[in-house]
Amino acid sequence: TASFENKELEAGLRAFLRPLNHVFIWKPAHAFVVGTVGGSGPYRLSEIQVFRPGQPGRMIFLDERPDPAARQVPAETGFETQDRETKIIIKGNRVYVPVVIAYNRQQVATTLIFDTGAGDIVLHHDLADRLGINDGKRAKGHGVGGIEIDALVTRLSSVKVGPYEKQNLRAAVVQYQGPEDTHYNGLLGMNFLRGMNYKIDFERSVIRWGAADQSPEP
Repeated sequence: TASFENKELEAGLRAFLRPLNHVFIWKPAHAFVVGTVGGSGPYRLSEIQVFRPGQPGRMIFLDERPDPAARQVPAETGFETQDRETKIIIKGNRVYVPVVIAYNRQQVATTLIFDTGAGDIVLHHDLADRLGINDGKRAKGHGVGGIEIDALVTRLSSVKVGPYEKQNLRAAVVQYQGPEDTHYNGLLGMNFLRGMNYKIDFERSVIRWGAADQSPEP
């Protein structure tokens, strides 16, 4: 057991959870009761997700009203689904999606940010190293504010999200620049999302998938 006082709620809880990866999901207080939490503004802590480092897909999600129809696919896929639903993590304006990426004979379960503003999938160097990506074409990309970024453009064997999998998708490997963020390893871009029928349920933190069209991907 442990206790704390005179400390921001999130800072205090992080002290308990330090050995594990964790994500705090805050929602506007008006969705609950008007007020503030820990002096941080009109938000209330809605959910805490706790998992062993690198294993967000193995979390067990608790619900006060469990659905007897809910089912879990094998843990090694890194996904928890209910029919055509994929459990996601929402933090601020970011949506974190569990993804399984294959390159040649390597396969890695990871987390990417759902980004309809990215034309292609973007992977950070650390993830590319785990996949053994060592070939491709050198290119220049542009980040927020027009910043020029060195990239290695390659092709992935497959990308799987929820019930859907696409092969031979282009991906740009970049060196991550910005504040430390251990919750994701790149961007899930439009070359995977194009043709997909989906809806993000922010209240339940899931993506609901519909039937996808069969148009070819670039």
